[in-house]
Amino acid sequence: MTTTIQTDFPYDIIYRSDTYELAKQAGFNDENIWSVVEGDEDNVFTYGPPHHFVNVIYWVVTEEAHDHNTYFEESE
Repeated sequence: MTTTIQTDFPYDIIYRSDTYELAKQAGFNDENIWSVVEGDEDNVFTYGPPHHFVNVIYWVVTEEAHDHNTYFEESE
């Protein structure tokens, strides 16, 4: 079951990449790579598992692992 939490992304970002492949080449594991997707509305961003490729603007890495079911939706 997918859960979307509307809040600022709660984890510290330790690495940012323009591509998933670069994050993998840098040695990071899938469970620590998050896709950042631009939302339907202006200035809304969703952080989720790395398997998203449509509307992704970049990928980030955290020390915290995701569960592949939880998404964080934040507005700037």
